[in-house]
Amino acid sequence: MDLRVVNDKLAEKGISLHESFKLPSDELAKILGTDMLIRGRVQNVRYMSEAAATVINIGTSILEGIFRRGGTSVYGPRVRSEDSDMDLSLYHSSRPEALARINNQHRLRVRALPVYVKN
Repeated sequence: MDLRVVNDKLAEKGISLHESFKLPSDELAKILGTDMLIRGRVQNVRYMSEAAATVINIGTSILEGIFRRGGTSVYGPRVRSEDSDMDLSLYHSSRPEALARINNQHRLRVRALPVYVKN
């Protein structure tokens, strides 16, 4: 469904986009007039700039090289500038719980999807 249609349907009910995030999925699907609803959540955590992470990783590589020349085996962990956490869930308007979910820990978890008969 086009985002403009979603926004219009929410506005008709006096619900802002941010308020819709707090609605139960089965209720939101009914407001939008859909059978299925995909909800997503993305969270980014920034630890440092890309430049800082690069400099730390270069420094770690140089130190590893110096220690290796001395006959010592050393491994320095690499750092990342940020991490992302993502979750996508598929809901049906007849049920409050997710039918399928994809996130960083689980590639895909699926429950039985409802069967439809179209006239």
